[in-house]
Amino acid sequence: MKHRGITLSLVICSILSVFLLNSELYAEERLPIPFLEEPSPTFNSIDIDFSLKEHSWYFPNDGPFSEVELLGKLESLKAILPKGICFGMCLTAGLSYLNRITLPKCKDPYLLPEVWKKTIYNAQYEGVNLYVGPLGWWVIPKITTRLYFTPKRIIAELESSLRSKVPCILFVKLKDTKKNHTVLAYGIEVENEDIKILVYDPNFPLEERHIEFKRNINTQEVEIVDRYYETIFYIWKIKEIVEIPKGSYSCNTDSGRVEIIKISTTPTSVGTRIDFRVKNNSSFKKWLQFSIDYTVSGKLWSDVRIGLDNVVLEVGEVKDFSYVFRIKDIKRIKLKIRNRYTQDVISEYWINL
Repeated sequence: MKHRGITLSLVICSILSVFLLNSELYAEERLPIPFLEEPSPTFNSIDIDFSLKEHSWYFPNDGPFSEVELLGKLESLKAILPKGICFGMCLTAGLSYLNRITLPKCKDPYLLPEVWKKTIYNAQYEGVNLYVGPLGWWVIPKITTRLYFTPKRIIAELESSLRSKVPCILFVKLKDTKKNHTVLAYGIEVENEDIKILVYDPNFPLEERHIEFKRNINTQEVEIVDRYYETIFYIWKIKEIVEIPKGSYSCNTDSGRVEIIKISTTPTSVGTRIDFRVKNNSSFKKWLQFSIDYTVSGKLWSDVRIGLDNVVLEVGEVKDFSYVFRIKDIKRIKLKIRNRYTQDVISEYWINL
């Protein structure tokens, strides 16, 4: 009876997966390959002339921009959203390519034009609506990967879309963190048994990334052999489910800067305690990283491991910080404030110990 129960559970899961993949929601969005049709990719290289410099975002899918600023209707979905806004970034990148619109080249997303911020959030919301079904992000990857989206089928469906010059969003599982993620697939490179799917990965802005596969020349079977991406469990052809801004937009110009408005030092038994007060006098929220520069035996050292590499300041906000510098016989150090996204030095101050 126990084995019958397990078998029945598997049958129910299979039926549910078929229902989910062929329901009214998915039938409109999936690529047009019948569920039982044996995939038959051509294994040819395809280049659709997608430009990372023109059609991808210059900022990464991390930090407070992706974790905190889930505004409006996204608030109710925080509990089920994966960390980040990767789907929104991929969808807007794909739509910019289809509409031949160049995206704003902002390394700091806080400087994005407001209309583009709202567009990315809206795209993320639509992506969650697209994929969060009765079983959600946890179960669906296990079902679809084993029962339907084999590597061979992924390549076949991607070839079909790219021949129409339409990129696809791939839902992937990362090998190191086991987290779900999305990338935008825009090309295929084939050399003998080696296959690469070219992707824009929001975690690595402007970096040429790919997912590696191996093909058995005799059987034509394919397996994913990538070191970073573990599996691909869903593929979605880019469609205009959101409207993106038309015309040319530039990044906002920041006025003012983040400043240290008070510094004091206090000798302690373990070193020198540095207390400082920081104010964001710029026009936009900032994600900051603090570091200490010092010289030992004529060699310059820079220490960013002072516990202050993930600081967010609202416009006009004032915060107090404290740090103990423990290296002896150093008479002077330099405190630097960097933009955490761009790594540009915003301010720097010499401190006598």
